[in-house]
Formats: sequence, structure tokens, C-alpha cells
Amino acid sequence: MKVVRGLKHDYLAMTLDFTIKGKLRLNMVEYTKKMIKDFPYDLGGKSINCPWTEKLFKVDKTSKVIDEKKKKIFHTFVMKGMFLCKRGRPDIHPSIAFLSTRTGNPNDGDWKKLLRLMKFLRLTQNDVMTLEASNEQNITWYIDAAFAVHEDMRSYDHFSFNETKN
Repeated sequence: MKVVRGLKHDYLAMTLDFTIKGKLRLNMVEYTKKMIKDFPYDLGGKSINCPWTEKLFKVDKTSKVIDEKKKKIFHTFVMKGMFLCKRGRPDIHPSIAFLSTRTGNPNDGDWKKLLRLMKFLRLTQNDVMTLEASNEQNITWYIDAAFAVHEDMRSYDHFSFNETKN
């Protein structure tokens, strides 16, 4: 174990920066740049200002399944994206949440969605998340239901309700 003191700490591909009083800057720029550099396909073309479209949660069942080489790349970069989104880039979470359900048998449509995400990361590779607290002494939670994570666009939970008809 190594003890580190100071206002900046490198930990698991993150730089935790406390140099601004009351704020934490969680920097994963180098991880993101390496992810883009290591992606073995050309991301050419225009930059993308959003990592998904309205078709993100739709699966095109007529789309051709991708070959084994692309499947491995797909799985690798979706998992790299999961590591990234859970720590420093929550803005890509919806894309990663969906793409991670498709790693078993991705098709051309899923591949295009991954390419879009990678193009977005290329455009925003220097983004750094900043966390800060206020003195309000109030805790605020934002909760959202996940209706679009299933193909039938329904929400499923762990509770079951028995409905009786009279």
C-alpha cells in the first residue's frame, strides 16, 4: 500500500483533483483518449454531438449479425465504455446501458450505435466531470423509471401485485 497526500491523486485511470476548494474534478481524459486511439476502425466523418438517437433502444431484427472479429471489438469497447461511464462520464450511460445488453449477439445496427458513441467520445474527449456540494443541508434525489430498456418498452420490477376482479 502506498500513502499519497495532496490535492491530486491518480487512481484506476482517474485523476481525482481537489485543487478547487469545494469541488472534485474527476478526470478520465487520458483513458478516453486511449480508448479512441485503440479503436481499430476508422471513426472518420463528421463529429456527433449526442451519443445516441431516438432509435437507441430499438433492435432491428432484420439487421445482419456482425462477424466474430467485430463481436470481440464490440464487447471490449462496450465494457471499456461501462468502466468510463460509471466513473467519470455519466453522459454516455444510456448508450452503454443498451449496448451492454447486445454484447451476446450484436448486429450491424448495434455496431453503428457503438460507432456513434465512439465518435461522440472523440468530440468530447477532454470533458471532465466536476462534483461539488452546497451548504444548503438538503439532500435531493432524482429518480427515473427505466421503461425503455426492454424490447417491449415496458418496465419490470421485482414486485408482483395480485389483482382481483370483483
